[in-house]
Amino acid sequence: MPRPASPPADATGQNGIAQSAERAFPKIAGYRISKRLGEGGMAAVFLATQQSLDRPVAIKVMERAGLQDEVSKQRFENEARTIAQLSHPCIVAIYEVGRTSDGRMYYIMPFLANGDLSQRDLRNDEAAILGVLRALLSALGYAHQRGIVHRDVKAANVLFDVADRPLLTDFGIAMSKRDTSRITTAGIAVGSSGYMAPEQARGDVVDGRADLYSVGVLAYELLTGRLPYQAPDALALALMHAQNPIPRLPAQKRHWQFFIDKAMAKSADQRYASAQQMLDATTRIERRQHSRHAGTAGVWRQPRALAALGGVALLAGGIYTLRNHLPWHGAETGAVERTNAPASGKSGFVTLASARADTRAASAAATPTPAADVPASALGAAAEQSPDNTVLTAAREAIAHGNLTAPADNNAIDLTRMAWKLSPDSVDARTLAADVLKALAERQAQAIVEHHDPRVLDDRLKSLQLADATIGRDAPVARTIRATLANAIQRRVQAESSINDTAALKRTESLARQIDLGEVYRQSVAEAQRRSGASATAGSAALAALGAGWVALPQANPRSAPSAIARAQITRHEYAEFVNATRRPASTCSGSKPAPAGGRKTWSDPGFAVASDQTVVCVSWNDANAYAAWLGAQKGQHYRLATAADWQAAKTAGGIGGTHPEWLLDRGIAGRDGGAHDGTQGFDDVGFRVVRVLDGKR
Repeated sequence: MPRPASPPADATGQNGIAQSAERAFPKIAGYRISKRLGEGGMAAVFLATQQSLDRPVAIKVMERAGLQDEVSKQRFENEARTIAQLSHPCIVAIYEVGRTSDGRMYYIMPFLANGDLSQRDLRNDEAAILGVLRALLSALGYAHQRGIVHRDVKAANVLFDVADRPLLTDFGIAMSKRDTSRITTAGIAVGSSGYMAPEQARGDVVDGRADLYSVGVLAYELLTGRLPYQAPDALALALMHAQNPIPRLPAQKRHWQFFIDKAMAKSADQRYASAQQMLDATTRIERRQHSRHAGTAGVWRQPRALAALGGVALLAGGIYTLRNHLPWHGAETGAVERTNAPASGKSGFVTLASARADTRAASAAATPTPAADVPASALGAAAEQSPDNTVLTAAREAIAHGNLTAPADNNAIDLTRMAWKLSPDSVDARTLAADVLKALAERQAQAIVEHHDPRVLDDRLKSLQLADATIGRDAPVARTIRATLANAIQRRVQAESSINDTAALKRTESLARQIDLGEVYRQSVAEAQRRSGASATAGSAALAALGAGWVALPQANPRSAPSAIARAQITRHEYAEFVNATRRPASTCSGSKPAPAGGRKTWSDPGFAVASDQTVVCVSWNDANAYAAWLGAQKGQHYRLATAADWQAAKTAGGIGGTHPEWLLDRGIAGRDGGAHDGTQGFDDVGFRVVRVLDGKR
């Protein structure tokens, strides 16, 4: 990856040549241009001094030939317009935009003297690689949330400032969903072929996941010093990106493989859904790096030791392997053969069943080796080792991807059971089991709050079965699990009590008893009643003091806190403030209206114009609930979604407006139907409004 330095310019040339070059510099008032730094197809970059501040700057100026090329002009203007919209610490900023004395457009940026990423060799510095990737993903996430896709993420477009901070640059071919003009036509690929996602190479309309593919390519390049695919021309490269298997990393870098595989998935739907999700995955790389066992590979590379240690390595009738992840040497022969990569090139697990079958066949073909041939020290070391690191890695990956109970054999529970069989009661196996149980508890807690009671009970049963098979129900993690579930029951009781929903409370009581939290339910109900009684007086006073934007709701129970429903639905501007503050990714959205040019509807671009003061749509029930919780935290007040009874009472009383059907607390949609919908899905004709519960909070 490191490039040889360019030969220095000839300093011995005639004065006339130097004077000619100087005369070629563009004239820009207030700046003294001293050097041409580089050039591309449509523009050149110059080093200059801003005279008023005496600071070095870089000036990008359109070449004269570009004035005759409408596409080049549009790209240059697009780059200036795009960067001007972005203000992020890891995106190169623009100081000024203007035109030279001869009419060429220019813009002025900071001068970044520390070169670009293509000039650095970071193969032995994974911490630095993580730092670069995190900076880029933060920048891309920021851009994607504003509807901007870079489309040319590569090493040469990552520059370093004086503090050695990586900054993303060159938005010349960036695509904005807000821009109705198109610089490219369908079927024309734009970008750098070595980094280009398959759909981008085909000339399809792309979204932010194409940038994430390029980040995956860049990560591979930084780790290995070369691009994952190499070919003599762009067409051959495009075919390799679309068809060839994702290359395997060296053994010492294999803790990165899950990251590369997902980032470089052939289908955009199989990649990380957002830059934030990909950014979160980098923390798992660090954990895997720290958890690697230095001595394991040396033992498993010795075929004779493997045969003699069958009772340890082949426990329970099989070795569980990840495709291409075991550290076997091709020249070696032994009892167990390496699993070949499938022709499709997709990353995946070998199933437990196939692994067991392979092991039985291998055991039958193996020539027994006397245990005496294996040093006693090797036997002892192998017996004390934690489970095969590959099993642990696969299990951790399953947790990270949320594959706790499915697919069959390749989920976190099954992998944890295998790890336990390989090394019962080892530290790593106990830690893994505890982590899986905690992840299951968090999923149960979410299902409790979202009223998915069958899922809660199913996960609860599987959790108990896993605990019984591994660390036991009284392990230290049990206390954390109980607290997680109890908190979810308390939150659900509080929400149902605030609207006096007795039917829902009965269902919650039944669920709480089934998961051994009946006492938590009773205490939560008592606390809710105490709070409602204490806050009734304060709530009544607050209700009287509410402004014209609220309509008082009837109290179903004298002990419940008064509440009021907003007259207006939440607007696009109000929701944008929430997204900007929380970085919440956009949910999927469906509906009857055509999708936008990018092919994916979101709240910020549902495919039709929505003014900032109009109702926000393409927001899921989960999004609406999260907004209510965030609003309450911001104001120190209690907000929730409306119930069907709230909405009907307010409509009957009159005084509430709204142009769209809207989400209700039970996941129904007022004005359309009363059925419970998927909480993760938005609709292009559904908005929401909030109810303020006057429970004594300011």
